[in-house]
Amino acid sequence: MFTYFVSQVNQNGCESQRASLTIAVNLLPTSSFTSNTPEGLVVQVGGGVSYELVKRIERINEYEIRQAEANQTGYFLITQTGPYSITVLGVNGCRATVTVLK
Repeated sequence: MFTYFVSQVNQNGCESQRASLTIAVNLLPTSSFTSNTPEGLVVQVGGGVSYELVKRIERINEYEIRQAEANQTGYFLITQTGPYSITVLGVNGCRATVTVLK
């Protein structure tokens, strides 16, 4: 978080008005594939306050059965091939989603 101050100074050097503005910098979500283990793919994401993994379990005709898993750590173990998506919720309420189709 950064705070900036602006002052209005007259020709005699006296400050007549002062204002401040605080800007919060929200970090971009980050991800790293920690390891490919016998149990599955370990994925760690960051830069948010909560995280959600949605994966397709099965497809029956035109319907998909999906499973969602949410946490505040950003750590997920993906045990099957995709498609799956990970959504990161930032401190400012913005969302970023990445989808993997394999």
